[in-house]
Amino acid sequence: SNKQWASGLIMNRFILGYSINSAFTKGVQMNPLLNTPEKIWLNCIKFSVPTNPCSCGYYPDMQRCRCSEPTLRRYFDKVSQPIIDRIDICVEATPLSFDEISSASANETSEDIRKRVISCHEIQKKRYAGETFLYNSKITTDKLEKYCHLNKREQSYMENMYEKLGLTARTYHKILKVARTIADLESCEDIKTKHLNEAICYRSINEKFWGGACG
Repeated sequence: SNKQWASGLIMNRFILGYSINSAFTKGVQMNPLLNTPEKIWLNCIKFSVPTNPCSCGYYPDMQRCRCSEPTLRRYFDKVSQPIIDRIDICVEATPLSFDEISSASANETSEDIRKRVISCHEIQKKRYAGETFLYNSKITTDKLEKYCHLNKREQSYMENMYEKLGLTARTYHKILKVARTIADLESCEDIKTKHLNEAICYRSINEKFWGGACG
């Protein structure tokens, strides 16, 4: 079942973590032709990690969730913080209401979304011409200040969030890269506070489920 598959994926967190850290190194060792900037980015690992919010699947709806606090904590602890830190976007898929399911309102089409993504890619390719990377997700640490520069207001905001949320250096850098992408989708040259706030929201599930959810 989907629930068993998701739980099994979490149980294999150590294998997943090992794969993330070693797959590229082993790929280069096995095939030296991979060791060029262009090939490196084309062969980077992309993955999604779907999982249920708890063993019974209903947390945080405590009217339906049958899990005890110790059970919840054991479930959350199956995913280590270093694994969470390596995931760019963590979001919760909340159940749809009947009104949302039956609504006749038009949604954005896949073709429209595709056009926005292609336009965003073109912005990045142009920006990073001459670099060893083509996309925001691959900005190296030494180039973050150049390409994800924050103005004084945004710098102050992120300093506050860094302390308030207890961010690691890795998650801070990921937030900057995601914010850069959100700004690009809006064709905005500067990263604004609203872009940073949205990027942080894509990591709010980290705090909800692994930052003291069971207090």
